[in-house]
Amino acid sequence: VWPRGVIHERRVAIVSSRLGRELESQEDWFRRLRMACQRLDPTTDVLLIVEETAAARFVERAAELFGLRCLRFALPDPQEMDWEAWLRRVGDATAELGRSPAAQLSPPLWDSGNEDESLPPVARFPLRDRVQVAAADSLLALHVRRGGQLQQLLSARLDSRLWPAGSVFVALGTHHVSPAVANDLMDRGAVGWLVMGHDYDVSDELHDSTEPKNSERPATAISQFVASTRQWPYLTHCTRRRDGPWPDQSDDEFLDDLLLERPERDHSPLAALTRILAEQRIIASSAGIRGGYRMVSFTAAPIAELDSLRVFRPHRARWDFEPYGISLRREWLRSVGGRPVVYGDDSVWRELPPDQQPFFQKRFSRSVKSSSEIDWSIEQEWRHAGDVDLSQVPDDAAVVFVSTESEASQLRPISRWPVIVLQSDES
Repeated sequence: VWPRGVIHERRVAIVSSRLGRELESQEDWFRRLRMACQRLDPTTDVLLIVEETAAARFVERAAELFGLRCLRFALPDPQEMDWEAWLRRVGDATAELGRSPAAQLSPPLWDSGNEDESLPPVARFPLRDRVQVAAADSLLALHVRRGGQLQQLLSARLDSRLWPAGSVFVALGTHHVSPAVANDLMDRGAVGWLVMGHDYDVSDELHDSTEPKNSERPATAISQFVASTRQWPYLTHCTRRRDGPWPDQSDDEFLDDLLLERPERDHSPLAALTRILAEQRIIASSAGIRGGYRMVSFTAAPIAELDSLRVFRPHRARWDFEPYGISLRREWLRSVGGRPVVYGDDSVWRELPPDQQPFFQKRFSRSVKSSSEIDWSIEQEWRHAGDVDLSQVPDDAAVVFVSTESEASQLRPISRWPVIVLQSDES
């Protein structure tokens, strides 16, 4: 169904296999997406967007940045096979489409039943991917995983006579498309797209933003720091890489950083720590907190023991206790409302008064991967309700730590507190 009329412009789909979590490491992919958008004609081309496909949100945002129109394909709800209900939903959605053209895909006209067993393998792939490959007049593949669904769908299109020759393009000279995959697709009729240069050079901007600056603050080794404190009087907040926007960043701002190759696209643990120091604030989060309370977590474990706590959490797809963070004096954090968590089971949670529930942590749980028992009390966790305002922390009540001396050199100019190194560059 075409609620606003059939689109006669050339429908261009930019397709890709999944990129993974560390999007800032995909500079080449985003550079090619940017270049592809810059080479389209806004008067004759429309970008085909199918919701929930791998590249959809990146392509849609790029279209906004470069003044291109989008044709959005909306798919039927798998649970909604009633035609009357679907038509009502289409009518409601049409009023919200704005000026962008859209197409609504209907539920199946008939139930194929047992005929599914005779269909080719690609017919069982997700509908969103099949629609994107089939509905485009022209396809550009930026990342094709060998043997993956996208390669099979592209091969099926190239082997069919339903689409004209030369309508599938594949990016060359990039690790996102291996030579074996590129050769296989080109043998079937795909056209290689070789990028000879960049659309603009941002290397100077990137290097300047990360260039270590001189500082009068002397280097502080962890051994010297720990040796000066017989008892560990600090509570430590470790930073970790951030997948997706920062807590105070919009999704569009996050995508713009990636698409325009801005230095701010770096979401590593070091980048998170840099933001904390620059903003003088640790932003609270409700992730992993029962009850959805916004909290900032700390550990009472000595900084020298952090390495023993470092572990990968598969259910969260992240490392805990990375060697980056800030330690605050215990008495200061306590004075602004910080307190140790209450470890226990569900019965303990139910007995806690409302003002103490934000500080509850279930003590035991099972690992998703190995089913082994995890005792969370080993983390010696403390929490602070809401953001922590670091501008109120005295100069002698905190210490910042990083993994290498070069990273410490980057942070010392913006840190009011000593910056120590958990391990040297030479280790």
